[in-house]
Amino acid sequence: MSCCKNLVVLKFGGSILRSGSDYVRVAQHVKELVDAGFRVVVVVSAMKGITDLLSLVASSRERVKVLKEVISKYLLAIREVGCDGVPKGQLSAFSEVSAELAKVAWAIDVLGEVTPRVRDYVLSFGEVMSSVIMSLALRSQGVSTKWFTGRQAGIVTDDNYGEANPIHEVSAGLVRERLCSLIREGAVPVVTGFVAGTLDGSVTVLGRGGSDFTATLLARHLGASEVRLYTDVPGVMSADPELVPNARVIDVMSFNEAMELAYLGAKKFHPRTFEPLVGTDIAVRVTSLHTKGEGGTLITEEGGGPPLKAVVVLNDLSVVSVVGARMVGRLGTAAEIAATAARVGVNIIGIVQPVSEISISLIVNRVDATRLVNALTAIVRKGVVRDVVVEDVVAVSVVGEGLKDPRFVSEVINWVSEEPLSIVSWYRGDVSLTLTFNNVDKSRVARILHSGVLRYG
Repeated sequence: MSCCKNLVVLKFGGSILRSGSDYVRVAQHVKELVDAGFRVVVVVSAMKGITDLLSLVASSRERVKVLKEVISKYLLAIREVGCDGVPKGQLSAFSEVSAELAKVAWAIDVLGEVTPRVRDYVLSFGEVMSSVIMSLALRSQGVSTKWFTGRQAGIVTDDNYGEANPIHEVSAGLVRERLCSLIREGAVPVVTGFVAGTLDGSVTVLGRGGSDFTATLLARHLGASEVRLYTDVPGVMSADPELVPNARVIDVMSFNEAMELAYLGAKKFHPRTFEPLVGTDIAVRVTSLHTKGEGGTLITEEGGGPPLKAVVVLNDLSVVSVVGARMVGRLGTAAEIAATAARVGVNIIGIVQPVSEISISLIVNRVDATRLVNALTAIVRKGVVRDVVVEDVVAVSVVGEGLKDPRFVSEVINWVSEEPLSIVSWYRGDVSLTLTFNNVDKSRVARILHSGVLRYG
């Protein structure tokens, strides 16, 4: 059920919030939409680079110096916004938030430790300050507004600090209760991205990149017609333009395709961005302030357009392979290898084992490879594994709904038949195919695959 007609949730990322003039530009854009008859909810990230600085406030011995840098950046933004005609109470909100952050930093200094709960609280201040300034910018444009933390707006989570999980059955009613009447009155709620809270009021965060997730959660609970994610690029690109010069904006794609790109790291969506919208007719548009009309990338549950959409290069990977004839038919070897990786904190990106069972290959981040090899030497000493081999590789993924059809998979593999292909990763029903290569120029392979993708439109 929709809170009201013509409701859109707009999320503005840190990549386009670098100065006070950016907040003004965003506020002018929001005013244009309000004047055109839209009901609007705004979700904002912290200013560019602020969350990284706040991480240092939580961990660095120079936290006082870093704290001053954070506050000075936001104070400069306030001066650039200009607050003529804005009630003094609105200006004092920023002072109160700044004072609270300073108090928390002092407490960390005294206690000499940072719990996950305190860390979430510290990281939340970037979004809170940004919301205050966005509210000031909107008021300076004559837009009625009120700012909220995610928890104040009604988003309730568990206490999994750092990557909290929303409690939808509680949040849905609270979000509507807190925001609907305000929206119907024509005001614009400004909500902190990525910040939420537990039932007892403790601050939590939804994980880095979680502002997109906040926007789609609010859209689901309020029954919005569309979510617009504003970034510094015109939409979701078919490849990295630095590797593939003729990369272009994808016009339309499905939630499945967008989620796959998020998992692969091609687009910095929070991996759970689209979860709240599955089973709804709410659309997501990835766009920029400079894109005219209905441009950008439209993402819906059904999707559409060409069967293949994008090429993604997965950088800095290694394959760690354990080899040995005594592994064949022996129960528990794969589990022991996976447990060893988990014990030393190595994330397994992919795992491959031939039918012969004579080897098991793990795809991991290159920085983790040596640590994993060292940990696996214990299994070698047992005599079950003869050797552990590591080699650096390049992995390239192709994404598109068409890959559910094995004929497309065969065609894509054929495009790179002359390259040193070592591993193919795909399962029937997947919308992505990942190919791993030895000693290959990643740009060349990406361009070959991208040319094939473009042939489908």
